[in-house]
Amino acid sequence: MSGGIMNIGVGALVANQIALQTIGNNIANVNTPGYSRQSAVLKTVQGQASGSGFIGKGVDVQTIVRSYDDFLTKQSALAKANASSDSTRYDYLLRTQEIFQTGENGLGATIGNFFNSFADVTLAPTDSTARSVVMTKADQVVQQFNSNATSLNDLKQGVVDQLNNSTSALNELLSQIASTNFQIAQATSGGQTPNDLLDQRDQLIHDVNRYVQTSQVAGDNGQINIFISNSLPVVLGSQAATLSIGYDEFNNTNKSKLSYSLGGTSTTELNESYLGGGEITGLLKFQNNDLVDATNLLGRMALAIGTKLNEQQALGVDLSGSAGSNLFSFSTLPDALPSNNNSGSADIAVAVQTSPSGTTSFKATDYQLDWDGTTWTATRTSDGTTVDLTAQGFPSSSVTIDGLELSLSNNNVSAGDSFFIRVFSATASSISVAFSSTSGLAMASPVAGSAGTSNTGTLSLTSLSALSGVASQPSAVT
Repeated sequence: MSGGIMNIGVGALVANQIALQTIGNNIANVNTPGYSRQSAVLKTVQGQASGSGFIGKGVDVQTIVRSYDDFLTKQSALAKANASSDSTRYDYLLRTQEIFQTGENGLGATIGNFFNSFADVTLAPTDSTARSVVMTKADQVVQQFNSNATSLNDLKQGVVDQLNNSTSALNELLSQIASTNFQIAQATSGGQTPNDLLDQRDQLIHDVNRYVQTSQVAGDNGQINIFISNSLPVVLGSQAATLSIGYDEFNNTNKSKLSYSLGGTSTTELNESYLGGGEITGLLKFQNNDLVDATNLLGRMALAIGTKLNEQQALGVDLSGSAGSNLFSFSTLPDALPSNNNSGSADIAVAVQTSPSGTTSFKATDYQLDWDGTTWTATRTSDGTTVDLTAQGFPSSSVTIDGLELSLSNNNVSAGDSFFIRVFSATASSISVAFSSTSGLAMASPVAGSAGTSNTGTLSLTSLSALSGVASQPSAVT
């Protein structure tokens, strides 16, 4: 009997020692990220039958459980993903805003000062000082456009670098989750729950959601399968997928794409619109939408201002009496980028519509051209608006869309071929002043009128100007 009492006492001491040890473990890990509070669950040891009934045999530890709520854990991971996406995108939007300063140092003020400088030249067309001011202001406009374009490009490179770093970190986390899944499956086979491994995996999943939003589905033997973009598995049991950053089918370096491969399967390009939250999603949305819009808006402004002033220059004559030449120069507008999936070898050239001037019709957007075997279609990427080019005579003749002229250099095209047009991506970075001499400013009209000496009437000439794009006229018209 005394032995039974001693055994019960020893068992109670051991059980409560384990309970105290569990409490101590909780205290020790109070600041450990991802740790869940654990509790020792005690149970009565099955009593021993006797003639007097069942005699109790004390207490034992049934198991150690963790305080865990699946719903709250998933909601926490979701909140992490959304916050990470929004904060990342917001941070880069602030950096973009800093590029376009307001006040005297801003692009708007620089352009305004440039236009204002023409007022003095108009009053004194031969004044070399006034002409020098115009050329100086023109240089400042060019420098501002170039500087802003360089800053946007640097911002893009920073995004690309962060995308690559984040994707590498994400792949490492996915690999660790797959490894932890394997360890959990082994530990679970012993009949007990490996609480520390479960905490470790939950923390890894939480960390994954910093980069990309996930959903989780329970698998066999305590394992968890993880999915992104609604249905793509990035962890299946002890197998992890590989994610990478690259370009789309057009090799468009202005936009990055997230690609996916699991178990040696072919690479699948993911649409960031379906990724949900996460840092990578925020970076992709910023680069592919916000940064492209900013670049196109800046490029459209540079091309419109430069083209319009060049047209105005052509209407006048310079100090040497020659027709005005271009004040600004640009790199040639890039041809359309062909898709890697194209079967044909057609090339599509892009130019600014010259007559009438297309500058007022410019849209700050890229375009995708598609040939389905019957119809050529142009789609604005900014708003999804489509235009039937075949109905306008394309490709037999060039067509215009939003102030741009498109022409097909060869008709070797196959159904399903696509092309991508980046009109304004390089105009702000390539704009420059075409000449340095102040005498090159065409401030004089090429035509002048005077009343005949034998006139007897009262008719007078109030306005006379040259028209853009009109063939040269005779030296004198009576």
